[in-house]
Amino acid sequence: MTYCLVSNRGRVYFTRTRTFLSWYEGAQSYAAVILYYNTLFVYFAVYRLVWSAFNERAIRPGFVMGHLDMGRQNNNPSNLEEATF
Repeated sequence: MTYCLVSNRGRVYFTRTRTFLSWYEGAQSYAAVILYYNTLFVYFAVYRLVWSAFNERAIRPGFVMGHLDMGRQNNNPSNLEEATF
């Protein structure tokens, strides 16, 4: 079952409550949301959700995400890239 849907603008829709989640400024100024999953509250960086949704895979091991415009709040898929550290 899909618990959340992600737009190309970084909006996260939680299917269980049928609401868009508000994001907050998380670690190192990245946009983040908190999802309730299996009795736990889990922190997710929005860029990770957007990358996974639009590339149909997780970030590869050994890679980090880069924002091409250096704007950590801009989570448009065309602004994200995998990079080595």
